[in-house]
Amino acid sequence: MGFFETLRSIVWGAKNGCVISEEEADKLRETLAITRFSIDCAIGLIAKTVSLAQFNFKQNGEPVFAQDWYRWNVEPNPNQNKQQFFYELVREMLTKGEALAINCKRGMFVADSFSRDEYGFSQDVFYDISKSGDTLKGCFKSGRVLYFTYQDKRTKAYLLEAATQYATLLESAAVKYRKNNTAKGILKLGTIVGGAEKDSQQKEDEKLGKRIAEFLGSEKSSALTLRKGFEYEELGKYHQQQSAEDIPLLTKEIFNRTAEAFHIPSALLLCTGESTATKDNIDQFLNFAVRPILEQMQTEISRKELSLENLQKGIQFEVDDSACKRIDPFSVSEAIDKLIASGGYCIDELRVRLGDAPLNTEWSRMHYITRNYQPIEAAGKEGQQNG
Repeated sequence: MGFFETLRSIVWGAKNGCVISEEEADKLRETLAITRFSIDCAIGLIAKTVSLAQFNFKQNGEPVFAQDWYRWNVEPNPNQNKQQFFYELVREMLTKGEALAINCKRGMFVADSFSRDEYGFSQDVFYDISKSGDTLKGCFKSGRVLYFTYQDKRTKAYLLEAATQYATLLESAAVKYRKNNTAKGILKLGTIVGGAEKDSQQKEDEKLGKRIAEFLGSEKSSALTLRKGFEYEELGKYHQQQSAEDIPLLTKEIFNRTAEAFHIPSALLLCTGESTATKDNIDQFLNFAVRPILEQMQTEISRKELSLENLQKGIQFEVDDSACKRIDPFSVSEAIDKLIASGGYCIDELRVRLGDAPLNTEWSRMHYITRNYQPIEAAGKEGQQNG
């Protein structure tokens, strides 16, 4: 199923839209092409950023690099790597409002389609779970699957509008096809009559009109005979020309609306000028477009893959989004110095935050604090000893 076919299936009621003119259909077709491109760009930007996050399993605060870590950070299944898996997962969430991931013997897969029975006081049941033409047999309770939702009203309204436009265009395509394959013309009369003869002439004209319609609609070889003084001229096809300047303006307008719908700063989606990589734009993108998805993933994975017993043993799952934003260590060198000097972070913790490997030495794991940050009592005792 194609992209807008998926949207149309979500809002099937849009198929009853009005039929538009040929010129409007051409304009709408161009708008939809740009809209689809902008939505693909928005989803790709969010999905790629989500895939940069690290999905960590820890026990008593120490990372555990076991099969679960490998599945979520390297190879979810034999057919996909981490980036491909999360692109598909995020795309399903954003376009359909929901996504289902199921862990089976062969790996973790994102379902193409599924059915769901909801229950009030017991677990929901999922069935008819299919992937690339293969369908899993049996039913799966909600505790055995990972079910993600994305119910943002702004995004849903924008996709609904796009689906409605697409449905309207599909209906208008049939009308345009018939119109393009239907000949039209002008019948020139040699004489003009009036009075009683005029009524008789009108009847004759109606008969002639029917003959011409039958002639034009015939699929077989045919000929049309006309009386003397009558002349038939077929009309040519005329198309309205569009200025080349309209396309960039339309593209910018659509990209701005798509960015707003997906909570992305327009400068990031359009990649315009030096403002693209400003700190405010990136922070806004991470806070409103990426982190809500990551937080839902952390909650769903934690409650489905970790039992209460595991939590009591100190086993935790957390999503580290620090890798989603690359930090230049030289631009934050003063902040790094303060974090170490105040004892807030050790050297290894900061190296991990900056995207470097930890040194894993005794001194790199120690926490340091300067005299400036000592308690006032300790500073007074030290002064007495020096005095």
